[in-house]
Amino acid sequence: MARLPGDGAGVPGPELLPAPSPTQVAGARAAAGHTQAKAAALIGVNRWQTWSEYEGGKSPMPALSWTFYLLATGQHPELQLASRRVAPRSPRK
Repeated sequence: MARLPGDGAGVPGPELLPAPSPTQVAGARAAAGHTQAKAAALIGVNRWQTWSEYEGGKSPMPALSWTFYLLATGQHPELQLASRRVAPRSPRK
């Protein structure tokens, strides 16, 4: 598995999942209940045709996009996104 850059303090980043097969891409989209256009928009791809190419095997889906899509749709096998409260910033003087 590839790794994302860490935080610079010796803490490794999360692991990327391997690039998916076209069947995995189609299955994850179906499980999320997304259209190709919605799935493409979620990962920042501005053309639904690109997602169609991932599902059709014409173009491989990048591992980072795959990992992000699974995280965003709650389908990642090991990790999940969590909300966190951010303390309000103090006014600048």
